[in-house]
Order: sequence, then C-alpha cells, then structure tokens
Amino acid sequence: MPGVAAPRLDIPARGTGVEFPAVAGTDSRLTAPPAQWNLRKMPAAPGDLASGAEGAGGGGNPLIVLFRVMPEYPEVARRRGIEGWVRLEVRVTAAGLLGDARVVAASPRDTFDQVALEAIRHWRFKPAFREGRAVEQRAMLTMEFRLKRR
Repeated sequence: MPGVAAPRLDIPARGTGVEFPAVAGTDSRLTAPPAQWNLRKMPAAPGDLASGAEGAGGGGNPLIVLFRVMPEYPEVARRRGIEGWVRLEVRVTAAGLLGDARVVAASPRDTFDQVALEAIRHWRFKPAFREGRAVEQRAMLTMEFRLKRR
C-alpha cells in the first residue's frame, strides 16, 4: 500500500539472542538456534546420519534425516559392555514421516531392536522428490550402538 511505512525489525546480533533450553531426547546439533551452533564441527558426509546411523534411500535418493531422537541404550547391555547394531528397513512417506519400520538384521539379536524401533518412530526425514513431486521412499538404515570409552 502506498504511504504505509514498513515495520521496523530488530534482529539481534549473532550470539546475543535468548538461549533455548535443550529438549530432552533430541540432538542439540540439529535443534539448537544459530546462536548456539558449534561452527568448529564438520558437517556430516552425505549418507552419514550421525551417532552411528547410516542409510540410503531407494531410487538413488539419499535418505536425509532432519530430526532424530537418540535411542536409549539398554541398561542390561550397558552393564555387560555389549555393543552392536540394528539394520532397519524403513518406509518414509511423501510428508517425510516414518510410514513403517522393521528390523531386518541385528547383532546381537533382540538386544537393541526395540529401542531402535522406538527411537526411529520420532524421526523426521527430507521427502524424496521425483518429477517435482514429493514421493514415498524405502531405505535401509543401520543404527550402531557403541559405549563411550573412558
């Protein structure tokens, strides 16, 4: 509209904004506001889903995770020093939500399966696109479970 002044926007300088508290069960590297970013960390390589997860989408589309909830390490496995992995077959909807997931392999069996499935139910993915439209995709994803060494 002619004659109407544009609103004034006060944008704080980087690092001077309000710090947001961490959300339980999320990876702060993915959810922190820009003022809290750690610029010394290197970006993940394509296909690297961080914290021991890797995956590739079908049809040549890489599976890109936008939001993840880290799985709880089973207390029995932690006490016994057990490490392992779970390979999941996932179906991601055109909206980027998990359609379904199933365990196709695991080592050791039945140790990390349920915590992997519970965590991935909360993940969000970048939708795959084909001919300009978001489409469903299937992918294999491996979650590794490693104990921190002191």
